[in-house]
Amino acid sequence: MTRTSSYRVTLFALSLLASIALVSARSSAALDMVVGAHVAVPNKTIADCGVRAQAALNSVLQNAIKAGDDGANWLAFGKAGGATQNSAAVIIHCLTTDNGYVATFTCSAEVPPNPVTASDLCTKITAAFGGAS
Repeated sequence: MTRTSSYRVTLFALSLLASIALVSARSSAALDMVVGAHVAVPNKTIADCGVRAQAALNSVLQNAIKAGDDGANWLAFGKAGGATQNSAAVIIHCLTTDNGYVATFTCSAEVPPNPVTASDLCTKITAAFGGAS
């Protein structure tokens, strides 16, 4: 009876130590993704959207890239909010309408290491893009 009891106490102590060690281990990151607001801009061309998209992406993430020849898709990867590695991405998609265009924003962030969520990133990009003018 004593031997079984000491065996259980030892097993319990080892499992407790293992649990404590695992609690302090680095956790994996989560990928946060948001389809943000859209901005309708009347009486402007798709070229205006491209200029504004490039400026907004460069102001928040840097290194904006035009995807495709039509200038309708812009993307950027980067370090947002003081992250030390590329942990955020934004895509701005420009769609022509009858009298202007609509810009849509899709944002993603790896949290952690990025202290900025995808929602906050989309808010920053939308503000940098500006509203209708």
